[in-house]
Amino acid sequence: MRELELDARMSAESWARIETLFDETMTQPPAQRGAWLEQRTGTDEWLRRHVNRLIEQAGVPDDATEHPQPVAAHSGTPTQGAASDTQIGRWRLGALIAADGTSELYHAERSDGAAHPQAVLRLIPHEAVESPDRFDEQQRVLARLDHPGIARLIDAGVARDGRPFIVVEWIEGFPLTQWCRTRGAPLSQRLELFLHLCEAAAYAHRNLLVHGDIEPEKVLVTTEGQCKLLDVGVAALLRNDGLEERRVQAPMTLAYASPEQLAREPVTPASDVYSLGLLLFELLSGERPWHRSRSSLPLMIERQLRAEPPSPSSIAQARIDAPIEARCLRGDLDAIVALALQREPARRYRSAAEFADDLRRHLQGRPVFARHETLAYAFERFVFHHRVAATFIGIAILSLVFATAVALWHASEARLAGATAQRDAVRVGAARDFLVDALRARDLTREQGEPRGASTTRELLDLAVPKIEQRFHDDPDIQVELLGMTASIYRELGDQKRYHELHAQALAQLRRMHRDTHPAVIQGLLDEAHHASEDDDDARALRLLAELDPLIRRAGLDSTMTRARWWLIRSGLHENGTWADPAAIGKALEMYERLDPRDAGFVESLIALGWRDLPINPAKAEQHFLRAIAVVQKNPEQAEHVPLQSMWSGLAQARDDQGRYDVAIEARERGAAMIETIYGPDDGRTRLAIALHASTLHRDGQRVPALVLFEKLFPVRGSSPDEEDARYLFAGCLAAEGRPREAIALLEAALKKGEGDPGGGRELRRRLLILGDAYDRADMSAKARDAFRSNLDEELRHDGPQASEAISVARERWGRFLLEHDGFSDAQQQFDDVLARTGGRNDELAALAHGGIARLAQERQDWDAALASSTHAVVGFENIVGARDVRTGPYLWLIHAESLRRVDDLPSARIWAERALEASKRYDAPGAPSIRAAERALARIGS
Repeated sequence: MRELELDARMSAESWARIETLFDETMTQPPAQRGAWLEQRTGTDEWLRRHVNRLIEQAGVPDDATEHPQPVAAHSGTPTQGAASDTQIGRWRLGALIAADGTSELYHAERSDGAAHPQAVLRLIPHEAVESPDRFDEQQRVLARLDHPGIARLIDAGVARDGRPFIVVEWIEGFPLTQWCRTRGAPLSQRLELFLHLCEAAAYAHRNLLVHGDIEPEKVLVTTEGQCKLLDVGVAALLRNDGLEERRVQAPMTLAYASPEQLAREPVTPASDVYSLGLLLFELLSGERPWHRSRSSLPLMIERQLRAEPPSPSSIAQARIDAPIEARCLRGDLDAIVALALQREPARRYRSAAEFADDLRRHLQGRPVFARHETLAYAFERFVFHHRVAATFIGIAILSLVFATAVALWHASEARLAGATAQRDAVRVGAARDFLVDALRARDLTREQGEPRGASTTRELLDLAVPKIEQRFHDDPDIQVELLGMTASIYRELGDQKRYHELHAQALAQLRRMHRDTHPAVIQGLLDEAHHASEDDDDARALRLLAELDPLIRRAGLDSTMTRARWWLIRSGLHENGTWADPAAIGKALEMYERLDPRDAGFVESLIALGWRDLPINPAKAEQHFLRAIAVVQKNPEQAEHVPLQSMWSGLAQARDDQGRYDVAIEARERGAAMIETIYGPDDGRTRLAIALHASTLHRDGQRVPALVLFEKLFPVRGSSPDEEDARYLFAGCLAAEGRPREAIALLEAALKKGEGDPGGGRELRRRLLILGDAYDRADMSAKARDAFRSNLDEELRHDGPQASEAISVARERWGRFLLEHDGFSDAQQQFDDVLARTGGRNDELAALAHGGIARLAQERQDWDAALASSTHAVVGFENIVGARDVRTGPYLWLIHAESLRRVDDLPSARIWAERALEASKRYDAPGAPSIRAAERALARIGS
């Protein structure tokens, strides 16, 4: 399908006229459409031209129109067709029920009074059937179908004029969606009926028949509550097509067609699965993913071809009259529908039978295949399914663990007989005694009235570290162990400076004790390289790795996990603005997978590969992150040794970049739950994970639930880097929704605390950008200018493969600031650079840049150029498939409204301004500048 050429100036009323006429035109036989349209439009060439363009843009073949085919007693006013009482075979025709361009459907009765007094007769044109022999063969196949959920074939033959016909049983009933809606059917009943439908479709698939047009009018619920699928096998009768591939399409209903049907690609059972998925979506949420009332037909088709559908729960959440509560749909049902609605047929359920099986697993409380998770999710479903038994199993497991620990302890004690073991025991005892003394030290000097044990971990460490060398001056091994242990604790507490001091002290001690090829020295140097990488000091990390390369070879560690870790560290480094070694990540992954896929390094390699692929192929990156998550869940002991935050954030970002906001939010939520399970509710990592979840909700326009999550986190008493990041996210949301002064204090404090963090470069630059935005919104222009300029300068200084998007973000925001403060020529340069970097991609930054260029044209009073650019901006934003902030929409809509006002299209201008006002009231705080801006725009437009 060609890209749509939407006319953004067109009013809603104009679209409604065009779409209505389009729908009416498409019901006509293909050969008669031109004359019929010309008769309906008369002298209105503008209307006729737009309807013809709409037909062309839809890219739908003549025999693939959206057509009515109700085969039920309540089907409505019949259309004109063959004369009533016409005799065809043993059947007398009644009223014409429907005509779809390939056949005509009539109510029919047996003329000889035999069984089946009422039926539906389908009269088929000569050209729709390849050969009489083929028709006879297919109708014999259909006659053998015997399933309670399929309308049965009763008769077939050839009419006197040579046209073939088939006769099926008459079904008295209502379309499935209507039946459930009018009765307020509960979730269990909806799923039960849908399972009956899947069983019927699966039966057809087993008999090598693809339906090709499953939609509500083809699924009737009888008075006995039985689902009946109509028109099974019709597609096979009309064309010479098999199960595996059908390149010539039978009629289809556009709203329920699969992407491959719309694109005229091969149709398989997976196409029926997609249509079933759309039907289930509507049963659960109350509407289809791409509802016609929200967009034009071409845009709806375009989204079906290219966009990821929302989740049923997100639609239900937004509807006051949702048939099923959103909470009942989240999780399994959202995932099942998402799998059925994958754009690529190979990624869906392979058949209706697999689809039904997964639904049954959900109803039985068993793990569903649509969820990628393994151990944790399976355990959750097991506990749900066996609640009472799980309690006793848990007790038994705890008892077994305790007994095993005791047995291992006794075995360990028995092995301490040798001299080396005795020496190790003395060392362990000495270290233990030292730590116990350290814990007592602060209590002996605590302030009057302070309870025992009130000392912080940092205070205890500060008192203990100076004593390590003094107490163990004659045992350097214990010195190294204790220095390494306390250094790690400082790092966990976020004190990078103290960590680096102690780690360097421990490494120096190791090098005094051993040769450089000693494994402990090599591991210490690898740690140094790893931390230099985390601190954005890639040059130092590369020097350390270059020093380590020959040492690893001389130590005979080239085929060990040590070399695998060397490759992993190298994979994340840059040199001269490009990857130092693009092949390194593949080598690391291969070694970890071969040597020990249970090692945390294997997961880290998958995560690194995911982040590497993310800017290029987010769908591929998602698979890497999912694989990493599956490994961690299969080996839970890894959870405390891998970057969980990076893993779950990567998955969320990959889904976000594909425009799949609901599953991105789900990834944030599930990641936060897993991190809280590992580290506890008060750990900084948990707080950051929850803040990331809240921030994603906020950016998606779910302001209230986001603020509820943030309110649970703050005020935070801790000052770890993770907690500072959580504060920064909260402040960013406050600024975005129009509460900048509340955000500034938090942002300034976070920026000040992070200035001394050598590893906080990227985050500090991001904080600087958000702080500048808050200053700008609070009318603190001088401070905003300094922040935006500093942010851009820093991003340009760190230019590289990972910095390209950050530079574009910085340039676009700097350009917007210049627009407000008369820097027009410099602003144009920034927007042009953004567009050059996007390379023609239709993303949010491109839409913002076009919006900025439209504002510049408005300043020049070049209204035609302004309208062209603002049209480009709003159409581009509407068609973004990847990540976007909902607040960008109202900003661009107001620019477009002003362009329309200046060319005197006031009705269209009002539509866009009202849309911006409505959205800003929903997304932003009461009284926010965005709301006031929309109100001023409406006032300028007038009534």
